[in-house]
Amino acid sequence: MAAKRSTQMTIIGVSVFIIGAGLVFLGLHSKKAAPAAAPAPTQSAPVGTTVHAAGVGPTTVPIVIPDGFSAVAVKLDSVAGLAGHVAPGDLVNLYATVKSGDKIKGLTPPYAKLVLSKVRVLDVTGVAADGSGDPTLLVALTPGDAERAIFFAKFESMWAALVPAQAKPSSTSGVSYANDLR
Repeated sequence: MAAKRSTQMTIIGVSVFIIGAGLVFLGLHSKKAAPAAAPAPTQSAPVGTTVHAAGVGPTTVPIVIPDGFSAVAVKLDSVAGLAGHVAPGDLVNLYATVKSGDKIKGLTPPYAKLVLSKVRVLDVTGVAADGSGDPTLLVALTPGDAERAIFFAKFESMWAALVPAQAKPSSTSGVSYANDLR
């Protein structure tokens, strides 16, 4: 009698589980369900296009590209990429180091110059848990800023610097041997 009762309880438990899972599945995948109201745009939930971060399986996190921006990947070496201290959501300034070429705006190569200020980091890949590795920063840039970042990342080199969220956008005149001899 006890064996028959435990079998019945097991069958009831499995049935309840299957019915519950089916209802959850239908609730999540119903085409007739009204879409949930979109949250009001905030800094933590910007409006834009959602893409998925590089990764495999359920740990992949959606990335939101703000409207009017593009997601641009910039590969940096470990030190220039903040040595494992940058994370999605951080703001960075991007600096270019120019090795050769013509004098531009009073700067004679080699020089370093801030090229983009307060850039939002959407994702970071290529960094191990211990902070080692060469990071690739996925950053949100306007099309014009994307051109600048792509140019300097391809033909020169770039460095990132963390910036506090409350900092105002910066600009600099750049540093070269000609203007920084002390």
